[in-house]
Amino acid sequence: MRSRSPTRKTESGGVFFWRINQAQYSGAGACAEKIVLSVLEKFGLCRSSEAAGSLLIWANCFEPKLWTTAGHCLINHFPRSVELTHKHRLCETLTRCRSRYLPRSFVLPQEEALWHQSLQDMGKPGDAGVFGKHWIMKPGRGGGGRGVQVLSCQSAAHIQQAIALVKSSSSAKTPVVVSQYVEKPLLIDGKKCDLRLYVLVTSFGSTASHQECHAADRAAGSGDLTAYIFSEGLVRFASEPFAMSCESLGNSCIHLTNNEVNARHAHGPCLGNWRLSDLFAWLRAHPEPWRPDSSEVWHRIRALAWDVLVAARPSILRATAQQPKAHGQCFELFGFDVLLDEQLRPWLCEVNGMPSLGVGGKLDLCVDTEMLTAMFATVLDQVPKDQPEDGAATFELLTAPSEP
Repeated sequence: MRSRSPTRKTESGGVFFWRINQAQYSGAGACAEKIVLSVLEKFGLCRSSEAAGSLLIWANCFEPKLWTTAGHCLINHFPRSVELTHKHRLCETLTRCRSRYLPRSFVLPQEEALWHQSLQDMGKPGDAGVFGKHWIMKPGRGGGGRGVQVLSCQSAAHIQQAIALVKSSSSAKTPVVVSQYVEKPLLIDGKKCDLRLYVLVTSFGSTASHQECHAADRAAGSGDLTAYIFSEGLVRFASEPFAMSCESLGNSCIHLTNNEVNARHAHGPCLGNWRLSDLFAWLRAHPEPWRPDSSEVWHRIRALAWDVLVAARPSILRATAQQPKAHGQCFELFGFDVLLDEQLRPWLCEVNGMPSLGVGGKLDLCVDTEMLTAMFATVLDQVPKDQPEDGAATFELLTAPSEP
């Protein structure tokens, strides 16, 4: 599928890399620029020295002034996409829409009383399944596993310790998100894993109807939301066997799958990433009567991505209406981090606005290159010089799920 944007002539300009926040430009940022440029060269684009006259601006973080200085360039961010990429905003958005793909979550300190009540309600009928008496705390902003901690709430003493820790870690300016912890995740060779999935949005819809989209979208589907999900992805592993003992809760190599965290703290060799297709092959080779097949898992993942985008759409459209130049010029690549529980139900962990690109091993580089090639073919409505082989992974158009 192609974007509904008009065909862009690649010979008319290049790509300008806008390093808005130099403090965020690190080794990962340099790797992203390198792989993005190498892929765009397949489409006849080279690096531009200034934004004016460029075909595309690739900015390393969100910045409103992009839309006042970019002219007619394509830009790799939408206004207010932080509704998805800041964890506290995402939590507020999905909780408001009662998303079934987010574990019970609260933003603190704003929802401190609600969280305390939820702690008192734990263990009552209907509060079982893959959840128990553990929570996970994440900073509202930031990444790389920094500040993430699993909290035990198995006793009154544990609850008081958890409350004190969260209270000392949060403020109105630096909120945190606490979510029920999935205590029964899918395990492979005894280790926890999660999925990095790539979702591309080329339009959140018409700004003319942004006031009506909130209720209508959830009842009738999408309006004119245009989004895609890449049919391949990465499976990332914790480096140590999964455990839920009190002694294990502080071990990030057991509970976090972030590659950087595990490479930095692992006591032994890390299990390398898999392709998403490798995971589906593993599931087919290890069937269980209570698990759905891989096609149903993919259907659920697509439904999750759709649900999340539709939930954030009203806020992003309202912001886009305030930036007239942004309409029709923006696209955005999101990295969805998704956890499968033991019954293969997907749970959203977070959404990344600038997913790491070109870092990691050869497999990561290969998947990222395939993904970016497919993405720019969609965004630019162009065919690269080196056309992908038949059967290569593609961006699939997302549509409203058939079931509510």
